[in-house]
Amino acid sequence: MFTRIRVVGRGRVGSAIAARLHERSLLARDDAGDDVTDLVLLCVPDARIAEVVAMQERAGLKAELR
Repeated sequence: MFTRIRVVGRGRVGSAIAARLHERSLLARDDAGDDVTDLVLLCVPDARIAEVVAMQERAGLKAELR
């Protein structure tokens, strides 16, 4: 089970998901400096997925698209 989830993209979908995760204390805060994240949800337009994945990889995160 995932215990720390980060949401990338805060449009309608990303904001709604982040709010539910926050209610359940599962949201990994961007400003917490917490490197322990079990899952990163990309809530961005389809056309930006490759760009966002590249940015995450440059930040040292392993990207795995499913």
